[in-house]
Amino acid sequence: MSNLSWRTASLALFGTLVVYLISFLGSRNTLAEIIWLSAILIITAFGRWRSLIFVTSLVVVELVAGSLGRLFAFPSGLSLREGLFAIALLATLLRLWRNPDELAYLRQHILKWPFLFLAAVIIWGILRGLTLHPFRLVIADANAYGYFLLLPAFLLAYREEKNRELLFSTILGATTAAALLTLFELYIFTHGWNEPFLGAQYKWVRDFGLGEITRAPGGFYRVFFQAHFWNFIVFIWSPALIVSHLGNIRANDSKVWWLFVPAALSAAALFVSFSRTFWLAAGLAALLGLAIVIARSDLRGAAFRYLGALIFISILGVAVPFAITRSVGGAAFSRAGALAGEAAADSRMNLLAVMAPVIREHPILGWGFGKELTYITKDPRLLAYFPDGRYTTYAFEWGWLDFWLKMGLGGMIAFLALVLTLLRGLWRGIAVADDRWLSLALFLSLVGVSVAHLFSPWLNHPLGIGLVLLIVALWQKTKSDPYIKKDSYF
Repeated sequence: MSNLSWRTASLALFGTLVVYLISFLGSRNTLAEIIWLSAILIITAFGRWRSLIFVTSLVVVELVAGSLGRLFAFPSGLSLREGLFAIALLATLLRLWRNPDELAYLRQHILKWPFLFLAAVIIWGILRGLTLHPFRLVIADANAYGYFLLLPAFLLAYREEKNRELLFSTILGATTAAALLTLFELYIFTHGWNEPFLGAQYKWVRDFGLGEITRAPGGFYRVFFQAHFWNFIVFIWSPALIVSHLGNIRANDSKVWWLFVPAALSAAALFVSFSRTFWLAAGLAALLGLAIVIARSDLRGAAFRYLGALIFISILGVAVPFAITRSVGGAAFSRAGALAGEAAADSRMNLLAVMAPVIREHPILGWGFGKELTYITKDPRLLAYFPDGRYTTYAFEWGWLDFWLKMGLGGMIAFLALVLTLLRGLWRGIAVADDRWLSLALFLSLVGVSVAHLFSPWLNHPLGIGLVLLIVALWQKTKSDPYIKKDSYF
């Protein structure tokens, strides 16, 4: 992974920024939104005839930068993410129909059994849910898992090394765009731009599923996008990527220093998000990465470069928001220290107290998708709609317990088996010179998201599922085909 395409990264960056701008400008005009969404889907559908890499690249850009996937939507409800998903699925089926050899290739994939086991428990959760809960709740709860159907698309599109490098470059560009939008929102809200524009920005961010902007003490504004999940991933990846490139280029090659741009901006977005889940998971992943580099003799020689890159990125990640507003400091310390007596933390604990006894009622079979629970929330946004604090939902914060509650013990085992299988393969990949730093980066990102999933639902969301698919598509053992058993660590 030593030849990242900066042209591809720049194209993803500017393309994503243009899409953000068009989405905002069309946010008050339904006809314009329909026209732009139709144009994007037509271009994507046309591109599938030329190359599967084209459509999957657009899927990746939307997944990385689109948060909940609603930057554009038809009045009927069909969103940009759903449209791209359908086109990618159709393109994959057509490719397999025309190239039967590739179907045989997929059948030999060493990870087919963990994924088939996972598919079985997901189907069980759906069937179980249909017997116990309303159809609409089951579908609404389970539909995110459909993103796993794109696994063949990613495996086929990124089978070649050059395409895997394009994938990494695309992610770096799109995450940089999301980070720049985050810092722009922070700037305009903390510097008090005119009220109509701020109101339009707030409404666009909230209504189009990008995230939320909330006022914090001291004149600071928390800007949180679901897309920060990918800034979190890039932050974890960055030290290993930088060390890898420093070891594979000439000393006067300046391209490597541009890696610090997406890395630092992702760190800044992560800081501004004020997500303690991301802070905790990123911190643990960083410490684990440093411990691995120091402990392993084959990595130890790069320990100072790894630590230096991590420290430099982190400093820039804090310095950039401070350059925008000094109020970030006090708000950050208050946020980090509010582990109890704070609305979100207390609401999570209230939910946990309700989930635990419900899981014990059906620990083996689970309750199926669509199971709703009622708990007391202290979230001010929800209290505006539920003044008594009693909130009923099927979407739960405790991600691993969500698997157990809805799919039974088999759900927990299936996801753990998949994650542990991937971690085992990546750990073995660290021992191979060509794969060392890439394997470490992917290993740490999977550990990080597994930790984050303890407190927030990520592995049952298209963003987290997308990471799993990308890890499988990115990871390689040798220059030869990495997905045949003889060439796999899995």
